[in-house]
Amino acid sequence: MRLLLDEHLDPRLAVELRTRGSDVVAVVEDVALKGRSDAELVDVAAARSLVIATYDARDFLRLVEERENTSHPVHGILAISIRSFPTGSRGHGQLLRALATTLDERPSTMPLAARVVWLTPSANERERRDRR
Repeated sequence: MRLLLDEHLDPRLAVELRTRGSDVVAVVEDVALKGRSDAELVDVAAARSLVIATYDARDFLRLVEERENTSHPVHGILAISIRSFPTGSRGHGQLLRALATTLDERPSTMPLAARVVWLTPSANERERRDRR
C-alpha cells in the first residue's frame, strides 16, 4: 500500500516510515499538494494509487459516498481516530507503530478492499494502554 499523509499529520511520520521501506508521502512535503482541498487530494491520490491517511474522516467519508458510483472513485482512506491516536508528540510513537504495522500487513499492490478502513492500535499497544 502506498500512503499519502494528510496535511495535518506530522511529516516526520513519512520520513520514519520511508526509512522502514514504506512508500509514504506527506502533503506538506509536496509543494504541489499543500493547501489543496480534500476533493483535490482524493483526485491526486487516486491518480497516484495512494491511500490517504487522515484524522479528517468526516469530510473524506462524505467524499467517498459522493463518488461511490462515479468515474472519480476514491482509491482508499485510512481513517485515524483522535481517541485512539492523540495528536502531537504524545501520540506520535503509537501512530507511527500502527501505520508501520498496517503498511507491513498490506502488500504494496493490494488496494483497500473497502474504500475506508479505520486505523487500529496493535494488540501490543492496546495491552500497554490497558495497563495504565
